[in-house]
Amino acid sequence: MPDALRRTKQLNIASLTPAAISAYFDNVYTTYEWLMSSLSSDEVYYEFPNRLRRPLIFYLGHTAVFYINKLCSAGVLTEEQRPNPHYEDIFAVGVDEMSWDDMADDHFEWPPVADVWKYRRAVKALVLEAIPALDWSAPVTRDMHKQWSVLMSIEHENIHLETSSVLIRELPVEKTRAPDGWAVAPSFGMPPKNKFVHMHGGTVRMGKPSDVVLSPAYGWDCEFGDETHQVGEFEVTQFKVSNAEWLAFVNDKGYEKQELWSEEGWRWCTFSKARHPHFWVPLDASKYRFRTMFEEIDMPWDWPVEVNHLEAYAYCQWRGDGFRLITEPEWRLIAGFPDSYAKDVAARDPGFGSKPTDLSSGYNKDLLFGSSTPVNFFKPNEQGIYDAFGAAHLLFLSSLAYI
Repeated sequence: MPDALRRTKQLNIASLTPAAISAYFDNVYTTYEWLMSSLSSDEVYYEFPNRLRRPLIFYLGHTAVFYINKLCSAGVLTEEQRPNPHYEDIFAVGVDEMSWDDMADDHFEWPPVADVWKYRRAVKALVLEAIPALDWSAPVTRDMHKQWSVLMSIEHENIHLETSSVLIRELPVEKTRAPDGWAVAPSFGMPPKNKFVHMHGGTVRMGKPSDVVLSPAYGWDCEFGDETHQVGEFEVTQFKVSNAEWLAFVNDKGYEKQELWSEEGWRWCTFSKARHPHFWVPLDASKYRFRTMFEEIDMPWDWPVEVNHLEAYAYCQWRGDGFRLITEPEWRLIAGFPDSYAKDVAARDPGFGSKPTDLSSGYNKDLLFGSSTPVNFFKPNEQGIYDAFGAAHLLFLSSLAYI
């Protein structure tokens, strides 16, 4: 990625300046546009890479509209300052991801791509003008609705940086073009044997403190609270499950064995007609290539497998012998963050700090690579576990719930 677009660390909301918040907003906003400019033509914006989602033109407009709607709701902007009330209606609401509605039947008349890019420029100018007009002198808390609406809008766009990248990855390769600076990690062949590491368990205190000095990052409502868990001894694999390990499940027809799947999982499996992970490209029996964001490559067998929660559950059932996903309290012990209220937790959080993420950081984060990395690419942590942060999404046995 060009230096100007290197992802910046999370904001420390205990100590903000208008310049810092403006720079962070600009980085997030520009990075998202950098991603959304990776389509090969304007026509591609109107396609449905995933029929359960809206076309890509919606996501180009949606994150910008979110800023306007939230800032108007909080009183940062007036209704008269809305750049385009029609856009702020049609780009406002996405889809209910649990309803499985086929959005490809939606024949809505979306506006021209050039007009949506023009709208984004107008929104950026408004936000950059609004930020210095707010008081950022005190630590920002949730009851400071104007300032919080700005932070919320930025972090909302960060979420869509991930979700929109998946949709773009679902397009045919020839309909995309890799942005300048997009880096793909190497593969070194087959991964090492995935052994188990014994964890002693312990007390885990979860929940985000309201005290921004203790926890100086933005948080969504479901993260705040205080909850203690007693975690017993357990074992965890030292590496994330690799593509090579997953191949045995595929070869054993795991996607065709209903008894391995939850009720919802089997509905998904039959609906999607899945026979292998989504981004595996079949050549013939047991031979696959791999789809990264912008190209097909030889299968990186030593990268962590990229699957959804339903697939992960079925794989655990197939493995047997008590094999399961870890819980979030267990992950906090694995990652070395057992107490969310510890005074040094922010200092040890890899999301903070002034140093940009690089190879010496020890994790793949902040778009260091626009792909996963080999399961043993970085050094293990103090617990002997690799990739407790970054590299690929973690799937937990725990459900998301308010604390």
